[in-house]
Amino acid sequence: MTRTCVLFGILALSVAKPVAADMRCSISDWPLEMPEGTADFVRFISPGLTPHAVVTYVHKSTRTVGSHPVTAGAAPSLAPRDWKDRRSPTPSQWQKLFYAVMDDDAMQLERLLGSTRVDLNASPGSDGRRSLLNVAAGFGEPEVARVLIAHGAHVRAQPGESVQLHPIADAVGGLQGYLNTRDRPEPFFNRPPRSVARFLAVICLLLDAGADPDALVVPDDTLSALGNLMFTPRFAGDVDLVRLLVAHGASVDGPPPIRSPLSIAFDKEYDDYAAVLLADHHVSTATLNHGLVLAMGRENVAMGQTLLAAGADANFKNGTVPVLCRALESPELHSLARALLAQRADVNADCGEPGAPGSTPLTVVDPGDRELIDLLVAGGGKLGVPTTDATLYRSHGVDPGPINWALLHRRDHVASVLLAREPATAHECGAVVYAARYGAAETLARLLLLGGDPNSRSADGVSALMAAAYHGEARALEALLAQPRIELDRTSPHHLNPAAFSIQLEGRQPPLIYGSRTALMFAALGGSADSASLLIAHGARVHQKDAEGLEAAEYARSEAVARILAGAARATK
Repeated sequence: MTRTCVLFGILALSVAKPVAADMRCSISDWPLEMPEGTADFVRFISPGLTPHAVVTYVHKSTRTVGSHPVTAGAAPSLAPRDWKDRRSPTPSQWQKLFYAVMDDDAMQLERLLGSTRVDLNASPGSDGRRSLLNVAAGFGEPEVARVLIAHGAHVRAQPGESVQLHPIADAVGGLQGYLNTRDRPEPFFNRPPRSVARFLAVICLLLDAGADPDALVVPDDTLSALGNLMFTPRFAGDVDLVRLLVAHGASVDGPPPIRSPLSIAFDKEYDDYAAVLLADHHVSTATLNHGLVLAMGRENVAMGQTLLAAGADANFKNGTVPVLCRALESPELHSLARALLAQRADVNADCGEPGAPGSTPLTVVDPGDRELIDLLVAGGGKLGVPTTDATLYRSHGVDPGPINWALLHRRDHVASVLLAREPATAHECGAVVYAARYGAAETLARLLLLGGDPNSRSADGVSALMAAAYHGEARALEALLAQPRIELDRTSPHHLNPAAFSIQLEGRQPPLIYGSRTALMFAALGGSADSASLLIAHGARVHQKDAEGLEAAEYARSEAVARILAGAARATK
């Protein structure tokens, strides 16, 4: 036979395409990543990015005040001044009262109020000073406040009175100021002592007397006393104070434009405050949802569950994505995802980001969390294929169904339980081959039980057995080898290699023909000792040759595989 006839015979072999085993569809080879043809000879390796550190130097200058160096920007300390300077030498009656309150002098205040009739609820006069009770509260003076109340000072604004009454707000503001400055040098001498205990005492006294815990210092304030407390440095007894204010009617979720104390507690991660505030039942769903998002961001499962129990919306969206989807994305939040499902979160919500719709909770769930997957499927959840993936799959000839998507993303249990619920999805083109390639043994077993062909082949003739063998998917390989109809030594097609006429790699000429490889050859080429052992144990032929005249041993990529094949070769002699 002439050389031309030989070439024509080879061409005829290469043109003849294998027929898919199930005769229903052409299975795309794109997801299989198998070494066959010119791709064996050309490899592109892209170097990764090299991380580097950027060091910034900050120069901190100092200057000298007297003999002491001072950091730039810091003000030098000043000598304290007299608490009582700048007072009028001839004070009015109101000024005398005001000075007694300023000095925390309850005895002097008692004498002044006992010697003259003063309406403590009238306007303080032309000097425009605040209510004396507000002043006493702001300085943390429980004894002075008690004297004022005993002499008729109202703790809550009454109809027709012009005096603004907001002593609780003043007391919390004074406490905040004290805590912010107690570690700094005292700017006055002769000043009455202040302490947390005194502020707490005056607040208790005022609340017991009926003071309004929500009264604002100025009408357009954005924070109530309770809201301000959220910004106050923490101190011993702070949670008890929050509890006391709530028990006396303080609003935990202030109406607009007042900032919600509960939202602030969420923002500042004060879970102990939040737990007290949540005991109040007058909390808006919007505030609870805000807290839920923050709790999820901090992976605070306990707080998230508390908020759901309090009425947070299980279908609330963080931006455009439902909170269930966010919870499913983080392994640390899986118990919260279960709580969301218990609160009837939508199992078919759109989990896609803007511009990339199509995902559902089953798409984003952790493939290793079988319990969550079972809950989603039992609740009617469907796996949504992202539109970007569906487009990509179609461009490569892959059926973009949910089973194939799950297999190509190594979601074995997802695909398996979906098949159990909807057996008709077993007909997705290529499911058996893709299950074998990606080691989805659970799904593969179910597909075979539903009538899938264990000898399914791709459009290029790669069988499920070859794909599992090359990629070392031992469990999938075992499932296929257990099938009585399995074709153990089926070969891939014969091909003419056009690259033989054009490609030269370091002087090496690619073969003119290639193919006719068995699953054992693919196992050797993939370096999988487990695959090679399984195939040999089931009777795979060790000495079978491919189109290039090579045996499996000549494809061995690892010493372990080479030893196994050598031992099998000796045993067959």
